[in-house]
Amino acid sequence: MQEVQANVQKYEEEKAFGGLTQAEIEEAQTLIDPNQKQMGQSRKAYVKELKKVIENADVLLQVLDARDPLGCRCKEIEHEVINAGKKLIFIVNKIDLVPPENSRAWQKYLRREFPTVLFRATKQT
Repeated sequence: MQEVQANVQKYEEEKAFGGLTQAEIEEAQTLIDPNQKQMGQSRKAYVKELKKVIENADVLLQVLDARDPLGCRCKEIEHEVINAGKKLIFIVNKIDLVPPENSRAWQKYLRREFPTVLFRATKQT
């Protein structure tokens, strides 16, 4: 009876995964991307270092691209900084690549949440 139930369960698992067992799927994923495990470890190391930086810093700067400031924001990091009781400042970079009125509008918008500084790296005369 147990053997039949085990076979039924195995069949259901294979059916759910397109005829492959979970072990076969994991093995196939490893063959497709052999660095997958290493990337997971790298990500964990990155998060660990990021938390150390947040813990040790008094003020953190988040650099945003003037062409898409909202797309560059990382809300998770912002929440971590706020929860740690730290200060956050936005740096809007590459303002020379957008019209001046756009960068001023973004500065006004972003200042509602955090202090915001506009930054241009080029030395145009």
